[in-house]
Amino acid sequence: MQTLKEKNKSLNITNGLIIEIKASSKWLKNFEKVFLPACLDIDSKPYLLKTDQHLQVKFCEPPVKWDKIITCFQGVLHQLENKSASEPCDIEFEIRSEKADEQADMLLQVGDELTIIPFTEKKNHIQEVKNDKNIVIESGWAFGAGTHPTTKFCLEGLLFLKERGLLKDKKVLDIGTGTAILAIAAVKLGAFSAVGVDISKEALRVARKNIKLNNLEDKIRVAASLNDINSLGPFDIISANLIPSVINPIITSIGHLCHNDTIFILSGFSPKQAKDLITNLGKMGMDNVVLQKEANGWSLLIVTKKFPCDSLIW
Repeated sequence: MQTLKEKNKSLNITNGLIIEIKASSKWLKNFEKVFLPACLDIDSKPYLLKTDQHLQVKFCEPPVKWDKIITCFQGVLHQLENKSASEPCDIEFEIRSEKADEQADMLLQVGDELTIIPFTEKKNHIQEVKNDKNIVIESGWAFGAGTHPTTKFCLEGLLFLKERGLLKDKKVLDIGTGTAILAIAAVKLGAFSAVGVDISKEALRVARKNIKLNNLEDKIRVAASLNDINSLGPFDIISANLIPSVINPIITSIGHLCHNDTIFILSGFSPKQAKDLITNLGKMGMDNVVLQKEANGWSLLIVTKKFPCDSLIW
């Protein structure tokens, strides 16, 4: 197994799949012990870059093997989460492809409404952000560049609400905002304002940069804690792209930030975990499942206490 530093030159020219993880050193060690041996069955020489709280793994296998690698990653993630149910896993991660000469031109289309454009210092994005359908995103170490299935799910959830007239002029709260991609998308799709909350200082730095890149400083603000935004609620829509062990305690503690019509967009968990989450949400009065969707081992839930529009056929 070789390090990224040892193979730095090849990284500049080789197409590959990159998984970046940020977590506590204890959790990261446990993850590495399980994930890396499992990966050796797929790629015998993944390249590593490690610090105490960061791990980057690059696989130079062809794209036909990427689904297998991602499935392995998500399986280990769920396995370790279940083992540490009493101690929530505070982890941020991003999965992306990389090809040095094409990275700046990779676009992600979200329905007919949005195009996610990766930020690069070499490119002038002024004209791109003038288009209301474009979002320019720099990921850095923050989660949420738009390529991960759960981020796509949440973006689709926002589109779902927009198409039904449930997003226009609404106040949105994005918990675990990462790059602020969901907060930015919400405002681009018609929300009145958005607030992004994240405990990661690096995520907040990236979020602020992305908000500025998209000229939305007057519409979106960020905070390091839910306690810092108590005076800003209640919110009409709350999104959370987080693992269940984090989602559950958060939802039980933010009643003062909600009203009876507040809609939750939730992702970051498996279909099996979605069933348990629905049960727990039901106990808290969030018993109306507006939408449930599954793909690639991940789930999306849109839930509320009260159906947002009785005349709609779901």
